[in-house]
Amino acid sequence: MLCHVEIGEDILMSSSQSERHVSFSDVEDLFETNNMIVIMLKGSMTVPLAKSGFKAGDAENCLNYLKERCLLKL
Repeated sequence: MLCHVEIGEDILMSSSQSERHVSFSDVEDLFETNNMIVIMLKGSMTVPLAKSGFKAGDAENCLNYLKERCLLKL
């Protein structure tokens, strides 16, 4: 199932069947690989973001925004 992810005031994940808003307080960890940003959420949920898949902005700005909003010490 293809999932669209929007990051703004929260993290919105949507598909043709449903949508879910996730608070930044639910983010437990972030890490990056050569091609992905991976968001680890409470409850063992993982949200992978392809660095090449951004429609607005870029991966570097997204990662910095997430770190700031999630108050993570990475």
